[in-house]
Amino acid sequence: MEMNLDLLGIQNPWWTGKSLKFDPVLAVHESKKLKWQPEVLDELELSKDRVYALMGPRGVGKTHILKLIIRRLLKKYQPERVLYYSCHNLQSGEHLAELIKLFIRDRRRNDARARLFLIIDEISLVAAWSKHL
Repeated sequence: MEMNLDLLGIQNPWWTGKSLKFDPVLAVHESKKLKWQPEVLDELELSKDRVYALMGPRGVGKTHILKLIIRRLLKKYQPERVLYYSCHNLQSGEHLAELIKLFIRDRRRNDARARLFLIIDEISLVAAWSKHL
């Protein structure tokens, strides 16, 4: 499987100046009269080097939280520094590792100290993913 940033751009429309306005998860969020504001969003320190993991059963709102985090990041940081990737169609842990290396190598080419945000969704669908990172 050939990895390139154009393919990653499909899941990251903000890289090409598009907004999250048409994101299906956030569209549902915006359509609600009462909007869920997960408490975990207040606990995240996005300006520091951290690794966060959201765990829980299917359908409890993890992807929803990730999309809210992305929206928050895009207000503060350059869009090309934020990577979202859903592992639904990923073939292996090796492909995930290659995807991450590709993103980091490209984004750090001009600024080796730039803060990058990697948001990986549905990683549990990738067998033995932790062996490759």
